[in-house]
Formats: sequence, C-alpha cells, structure tokens
Amino acid sequence: MHVRGPVAVRTRGWARIGFVGGVVGGQVLAESAVLKKIQELSQERERLVHEEGRHGIGAEGHARLERLDHDLGVLWDLRRRELAGERVSLDEDYLDRYDRYT
Repeated sequence: MHVRGPVAVRTRGWARIGFVGGVVGGQVLAESAVLKKIQELSQERERLVHEEGRHGIGAEGHARLERLDHDLGVLWDLRRRELAGERVSLDEDYLDRYDRYT
C-alpha cells in the first residue's frame, strides 16, 4: 500500500507543498527510501497498537513497540535532514540507530 501525502519542499527560501510521487513546478517528487521505511514501520506500529487494544501484546510486543517508536524518531530526523537538502542513506545513517531518542 502506497500512502501519498503532502511534503514541504524548500527551495531558495520559498516553501512549496507537493505530494510524494506527484508533480510540483514540473518536477516529480520521488518517494525516498527514508519515507518508504517510515511508512513500513508506521504500518507495523499501527497493527501492534490495534492488537494491543484488542488482546494485549505482552512484554515482547511492548518491547517491539518501543523499538518502533525509537526507529521512527530516527527516521523522521533523517527525513527532515533529507528535506533540508542533505544527502541521507538508510544504509549509512539509519543502521547506526543512534540513541538520540532513548
């Protein structure tokens, strides 16, 4: 499932709102690997939260939920850096899984 949503793009002091996979000013906004990973982990987190509300998820599920929250914090930081024009890589930046959010 691809979720397309608004994305702010800054160029030379002007902010433009476009849609991932859409067209802004004649340019296609590509879906980044970071955004795809955010979507993937967000869907997993939503499934866990839903399951927790219905049947409970136990200690292992709560540990996974905490890990997902941490990883999503790291990924959103990478996404902000990406939108600011910095080159980010899931292989180099995300896999560090630094502990800024713990």
